[in-house]
Amino acid sequence: MTGFLEREHGNLVGRDPREITTGEWLASDLPLDVGLRAIRAKCLDCAVTARAVRPCVLTTCPLWPLRMGTKPKGFREARAQRDAARERQPQPPHLRKAQAGQEKETDR
Repeated sequence: MTGFLEREHGNLVGRDPREITTGEWLASDLPLDVGLRAIRAKCLDCAVTARAVRPCVLTTCPLWPLRMGTKPKGFREARAQRDAARERQPQPPHLRKAQAGQEKETDR
């Protein structure tokens, strides 16, 4: 695991995972889970036992809705509705300017 750390300004920090080679990943003792499996593994780590994951009360945790390792009923539809509502809201002037600048760059 120490191969994933480096010194930055005298402090020990985690390396950029995009720069870690396949060989380094394979040599590590990490499970290499992604997505829902990784979320479930983190919740098990936090809760300590599997029995403590379901009744978890940390509802402000961004992983909380996915703690069981599956997408909950209605989750996908609720996200789609929330995202659609956000798109319909007028954007503040400072965001409109930034977005207009991005559109000009993509037109080139």
